[in-house]
Amino acid sequence: MKSARNLRLCLLDTYPEPMRWDKGRGKEFREVFQALEPELEWERVHYKDLIYRERTHSAEWQKVLSADGLILSGSSFNISEKPVRDEFEPIAELIRRYEKPILGICFGHQLIAHSFGFSVRPLRPEYLDSEWWEHTKRAVQLLMRPGFPLIEEESIWVEFSHHEEIVESEEFHRIFQVFASTEACRIQVIAHRTKPLYGVQFHPETGKDPRARRDGQKIFERFVQQIKAT
Repeated sequence: MKSARNLRLCLLDTYPEPMRWDKGRGKEFREVFQALEPELEWERVHYKDLIYRERTHSAEWQKVLSADGLILSGSSFNISEKPVRDEFEPIAELIRRYEKPILGICFGHQLIAHSFGFSVRPLRPEYLDSEWWEHTKRAVQLLMRPGFPLIEEESIWVEFSHHEEIVESEEFHRIFQVFASTEACRIQVIAHRTKPLYGVQFHPETGKDPRARRDGQKIFERFVQQIKAT
C-alpha cells in the first residue's frame, strides 16, 4: 500500500487545446483535486506533449509513467473518426501497457474501449433529437449494478455531455464489466476484468449540479483509494 504523502496523480488532458484552470472543465478538475489535497499531488499533461515526443527523453512522458494513477479527461474530439484514432494511437498504446489505475471520463472512457479494439459510434439520431437528449442537459439519476469499485451507491446523480457511445458486443463483455446503462447509451460505466481500468461516460468533475458534484467527488475519492491499494 502506498503512502498518502507521496501519492501522485496525473491528469491526461485530451482536449484539442489545454484546459484553462480558471474556467470550464479545467476549473472543475482543479477544484476536485484541491479537495483531495494534501494527501494527493497532481499535475496535468496535455496529450500533444506525448504524441510528438520520444518516450525515453521526454519529461512529460516521465510525469505520466511515474505517476501512481492516471485520469483521461473528456474531449471535443470524436474517437469514431479515423484521423482522431490515428492521432491518439500513442495514447491507446499507453493505456494497453499501463499497469497502474486509470479512470477514463467521457472521451477517455471511449478511448479505453478503443484501445482494446472496440468500436465507438455516434449516438443514434433519434436520441439526439428526442426528449432524452433535452433531459441530459440537467442532472439525471443513473442506476448502478453492484460491484463497481468506485461507486457503492445503488444510484448516483450525473451530468452527461456526449455525442458518441461504445458499441456493445459479446466480446466487449468478455473483457469489461458493464455496471450502468441507459436506453440511449448501453455502456455507461465499465471496469476491465483483469486490469485496474475504469471508465464513466458522464462527467464526475462537474461543478454545475450540487448532487452530481457530490457523487462525482466520491468517485475521485474512491479512485484514490484504489491507487493506494495497488
